[in-house]
Amino acid sequence: RCADFFIVENNDQLVGVFSDRKSRTYLHLHNDYLNNDSYNNTRIYDKCTGIICVTKFIEDRVRTIDKNSLKTKVLLNCTETERFSPGVNLQYREVIRQKYDIKDDEILLIFSGRLQETKGLRELLLAFRNVNNDKIKLMIAGGAWYSSNRSTPYIEEVKKLCKGYEDRIIWTGYIAYSDMPKYYNSADIAVFPSVWDEPSSIAVLEAEAAGLPLICTRSGGIPENSSEETAWFVTK
Repeated sequence: RCADFFIVENNDQLVGVFSDRKSRTYLHLHNDYLNNDSYNNTRIYDKCTGIICVTKFIEDRVRTIDKNSLKTKVLLNCTETERFSPGVNLQYREVIRQKYDIKDDEILLIFSGRLQETKGLRELLLAFRNVNNDKIKLMIAGGAWYSSNRSTPYIEEVKKLCKGYEDRIIWTGYIAYSDMPKYYNSADIAVFPSVWDEPSSIAVLEAEAAGLPLICTRSGGIPENSSEETAWFVTK
């Protein structure tokens, strides 16, 4: 025995490795990995001393294994509010908007995140094509993966939806985390149209810290990271 307890970060399959050392083992769960349909669910659940879930949505999914569970607790994700604060980043609003030729009187929507099917970019672009207002622009900030600008069949597909709207849809590619506060603060509204049950959205927290109103789907843990006062929820 080398420690009093272990915290396993979001990898349910590693729980047994540490629990076999006869130390208390806690699983910090960020995703919907442990539920009634997951592999080895009962074995993993039994080996956990406790399960820390980042949203009530994830906790409810874990409780499909044991609805009377006393092992689960919710500890919501957070973000660095000072880093994303408009007070810190307002100076960059004009810089970013000039870089992408966005006028002062134009409304900028921002979508940020991985360019994957679950994030709802296709659905967002289809909706945006119906916005008949040249003063509204859309910025897409992100890459196929966390630090990648490689193309994928999905990215090629959604880019075809931008044909004819090139003057109103802006692709930034992957943006480093340290620069994202500048981009949020250059925008007027953040859009998060996830089409799956998003376990928890750090991007939602970042946009709120930047003072942006949100348009997002009522999916998974997103409503727990925002509120009716700051977001307009749509059905996915």
